[in-house]
Amino acid sequence: MWNEVAEKVRKRDKYTCYKCNVKDNSIDVHHILPKHFLISSKLPYQKYGISNEFDMNNLICLCGSCHKRADNNFLNLGITNYTRQMLATAKIRTMRTARGVKC
Repeated sequence: MWNEVAEKVRKRDKYTCYKCNVKDNSIDVHHILPKHFLISSKLPYQKYGISNEFDMNNLICLCGSCHKRADNNFLNLGITNYTRQMLATAKIRTMRTARGVKC
């Protein structure tokens, strides 16, 4: 299931890194709200509008270096600030992409 969802996210984001706009056919798919929180239910992730670990609203494309930075930023900023910032910007981008607006 993960492979199919990840490929849908890559296509939605046009294989482009959300942060630096690098295009790459093997681009990473990043969980904005980390998967281990979703699986262990340590956080009420539904309050962020996420239904499960495969919810595309919680997934964005990142190149390898931006993916590492995002993971480090999560650890440095903490769940609340990081998640609010990333989910808000990802939802805006997803809505624009669905309407055909270039981000």
